[in-house]
Amino acid sequence: MLNSESLTLSHDTTLYFDMLEQAADGVVIINQLNHIVFFNTAAEQLWGCSAADVIGKNVNCLVPMEHRAQHDGYINHNRNTGVNHIVGTSREVVFSRTNGDYVAAEMSISTAIIGPDRQRYYMAFLKGVTEESHRRKILEQFH
Repeated sequence: MLNSESLTLSHDTTLYFDMLEQAADGVVIINQLNHIVFFNTAAEQLWGCSAADVIGKNVNCLVPMEHRAQHDGYINHNRNTGVNHIVGTSREVVFSRTNGDYVAAEMSISTAIIGPDRQRYYMAFLKGVTEESHRRKILEQFH
């Protein structure tokens, strides 16, 4: 887990980021401006784009088009009030890869206040479940 103490220790910080980079699940971290500051290899595979394509961009570039306009408002509401509906929960989300393919993933969001300036960061952890989602939808049609 990243914390303010680990940020001052370059060896530990490197260790933590290396672990997140190699995680089997997609990891996306955003800063206080809702800009993507971390996008691991598994996230690249889920979205079909490279970290270089999204680092520094607003996280809403990863959100389905129909939710983009409201997305910053949801994050900022949580950031300003601490009232949230997704931090600490898990849910299935659906989005499109850059090639247009449908992707379903199980997503959980965590938040942490880190660094000497005590900024709030959000971390999304995503596990691809597209095949399971397709099977579930097919079974629901037969019941």
